[in-house]
Amino acid sequence: MPAQSRTRKLPSLSVLQDMHNGEFEEVIFAQERRSGLKAIICIHSTKLGPAHGGIRRIAYKSESEALADVMRLGRAMSRKTALAGIPAGGGKAVIIDHPGLKRKAAYEALGRAIEQLGGRFYTGPDVGTTESDLAAVRSQTRFVVERQSGSGPGDIAEATARGVIAGIKATLTFLYSDPSPAGRSFAIQGLGAIGGRVAEWLWRGDAHLTVTEIDASKLRKWRGKPDVAVVLPKRILEVPCDILSPCALGGIIASSTRLKCRAIIGAANNPLASESVADVLNRRGILLAPDFVVNAGGVIEGAGRHLGFADQTTQKIDGIAETLMSIYRRARRIGASPYDVALSMADARLR
Repeated sequence: MPAQSRTRKLPSLSVLQDMHNGEFEEVIFAQERRSGLKAIICIHSTKLGPAHGGIRRIAYKSESEALADVMRLGRAMSRKTALAGIPAGGGKAVIIDHPGLKRKAAYEALGRAIEQLGGRFYTGPDVGTTESDLAAVRSQTRFVVERQSGSGPGDIAEATARGVIAGIKATLTFLYSDPSPAGRSFAIQGLGAIGGRVAEWLWRGDAHLTVTEIDASKLRKWRGKPDVAVVLPKRILEVPCDILSPCALGGIIASSTRLKCRAIIGAANNPLASESVADVLNRRGILLAPDFVVNAGGVIEGAGRHLGFADQTTQKIDGIAETLMSIYRRARRIGASPYDVALSMADARLR
């Protein structure tokens, strides 16, 4: 193996125990001194097919934080693909961002590490990874989502947004027997490639919006629009609304969060601070759409291109509404959280 792309399994016994407990197949550290790459690739499961998961680049505070994130995201991807009914498994890759990172070279080095996995892991975009970054990965490996119609990961974001919208329609139907957002109130956290598309669909559907975004440039188009209020990021979770839609980073909703919504459904991965929060929300009468059901559109689109069912992806993405509705109905019937019902269904399929 070339020195510049040498990979090694993490030797920590606690990590090995976590892998065993969570049924992870493989966790790999990849480092390259020349580019400053420090990355982790997690393969949670390939029982249903090759693992799929994007590349996230964040300035993690520590390697332990990055490891916890990649393992959490990798497990969620397995559940996502299982409930989406596609022949794929789950994984994830993270790059630890830092001032000395030579970005293009680092993504190229990660691409070489992915290539050495021989097709057990397919990758694509995630937070912090742009199309130009993917182009660097693509120069080194076959196992990365291809550009489509010249727009690259924008198509993945569009597919994810389509799935979130399908889930919103199902949630509105479950709550109000009407899939239309007209006259309903929504609080949207994050107006990026996915959240922005969801917000645009809701606004055109005559919904009342409260929005927030840490990137001020993404807020400009929303200021002054009819039926749109802009608030500071720290206020969005407490806005009174029918539906709260988190479309940014995860881990934002805790048991103590003062929510004033009837339901939560958005594009964010792992929006809960811990899985136990799902039961707290259920007791409070707040309907929670499991994130790994709702935001599966992107992986459905990407896997379809890789695995030969691209002509079926739109149908499968729209099917998120039916899957979510069945989860809601079962949860109501047995008095459980929709999140716990979805976990049980996904894990049963993985077994």
